[in-house]
Amino acid sequence: LATGFGEAQLVSSFLQNEQEIYLPALLATTGADYVIQQHCRATGPNLHLLQAFAIRPVVLVRNIFDVLLSWKEFLDKGANFYTLFPRYHELSDEERLALVIDDRAPWYLSFFASWQYAISTGYIDGFWMTFRDLTADPRKALESILKFYRINAEPGRIEAAAESMVRDRGSTRFNKGIVGRGAEAFTEAQTAQVRRLAGYYPGVDFSLIGL
Repeated sequence: LATGFGEAQLVSSFLQNEQEIYLPALLATTGADYVIQQHCRATGPNLHLLQAFAIRPVVLVRNIFDVLLSWKEFLDKGANFYTLFPRYHELSDEERLALVIDDRAPWYLSFFASWQYAISTGYIDGFWMTFRDLTADPRKALESILKFYRINAEPGRIEAAAESMVRDRGSTRFNKGIVGRGAEAFTEAQTAQVRRLAGYYPGVDFSLIGL
């Protein structure tokens, strides 16, 4: 809303596949301005395409325990139908929490570490945005993103976009949006497991995602 750009997706398909940047879709969007929201890591092929097309990404990150809890609640609502866990509904709540740690935590840590390396080394020009900042002051967050892209948007459009983020949560599958909920959902042992997994990335500063 703030820019007036259209929305597009740069994936070949969704569901169980990794959301890698799909070159044919990227070529199809060339010549026009679009807003792209995509869950992809800073893999070599993705970075090469971003460089080739001079794309500067905004990397939105969130506290890892909030991410894991949000993902569990998404599966609880029936999204497990689209995953490789068809018997998810038969699991206890404790087993579901364990599953999301085993399944999602490694990916999210890899996601964060890949983008931190790519941006800190100057391989790609990216902009960090935290979920906390985005929800605390949507207008300020949008203004900082627009500044990164050197886009001059009308104040009225920015205000409308900020209000829409709060009002139209259903259209974006926005869950509760409460920062810090995840810290109370997991046991000390489960929290320790996540921190152990993060230990495989020495030198990576995970403080932005609560570690």
